[in-house]
Amino acid sequence: MPCQKGTCKRIAKLVGLVIVAGMVVGCKPNIQRQGKLADPEAVALLRTGLSRSDIVDLLGTPSSKDPFDPRVWYYISRQTRAIAFWDPSVLDQAVVKIRFDATDHVASIDQKIGTKDLVDISPNSRQIPSQGHSLGVLTQIFGNIGRFSGKAAQR
Repeated sequence: MPCQKGTCKRIAKLVGLVIVAGMVVGCKPNIQRQGKLADPEAVALLRTGLSRSDIVDLLGTPSSKDPFDPRVWYYISRQTRAIAFWDPSVLDQAVVKIRFDATDHVASIDQKIGTKDLVDISPNSRQIPSQGHSLGVLTQIFGNIGRFSGKAAQR
């Protein structure tokens, strides 16, 4: 059925408008908050001598605990911005490190806020050499011929 006069043009304009709107929405920056954001007023109340339960009451459970030292707690938060498929960029971050003494009271508080302490860690692309040799295709296919006896298969 052919288009009525002007109807096809309206449909084409509508489809074009929907496509352009989809592209604009797809490029909208996506702001994400990750981790446990500590309340600045609660962080201001931190001091040495407080117990673990006092810290939990003030800040909640920690974001992370040090795997090598159970007396160290971390409260970590980060705000990132990503556009479409590009890597996200860090807008802001905060880390509060609390170390407890043997009696489970706060011994020290270390607070780092902002991106000035941000360190980019990239994986090492070098390969570790392995002992031995690499097997070729023919060695992999024919290497096991004659290694097995029929007695083991009959058990």
